[in-house]
Amino acid sequence: MLSTSRGAQMTDMLLALEVAVQSPNQVRQVGACLRLKDGTVITACNTFPSGVRDLPERHEGDGRFVWMEHAERHAIFAAARQGHATAGARLATTFFPCIDCARAIVDAGITCVETPAPAFEDPVWGHAFRRSSVILEEGGVEVRQVSLPDRVTAG
Repeated sequence: MLSTSRGAQMTDMLLALEVAVQSPNQVRQVGACLRLKDGTVITACNTFPSGVRDLPERHEGDGRFVWMEHAERHAIFAAARQGHATAGARLATTFFPCIDCARAIVDAGITCVETPAPAFEDPVWGHAFRRSSVILEEGGVEVRQVSLPDRVTAG
């Protein structure tokens, strides 16, 4: 069982919500808060990788999928860059993880994800959410569903 208090969990989601608004994504702003076993906290949003320029044409069409890194992986990569181990960490994220992020979460050794419930009926993301759920479940990641204010989840 994880020893992180409910207060820390609430703080983590609040930090994820706070950092989400820093995202340059014009369609959906996502935030993530990674709490490592030693208590270190790393926050990240969906954004361009370090050094990659935010240009208008990179927001067009599927540009946001090609040019931007998802918040979950951005936090995991930041931990790696800073020399932190992610095994046993927990992650709060403001949008249910995609397939790529789910794989990264499992392989990073993250043990718990707090996230809004997946919208399995969503015509764009529903099928992917089903697969993400399977990856997280089979990968041994505890998923705790949280509710976010409507103004945050719209997008």
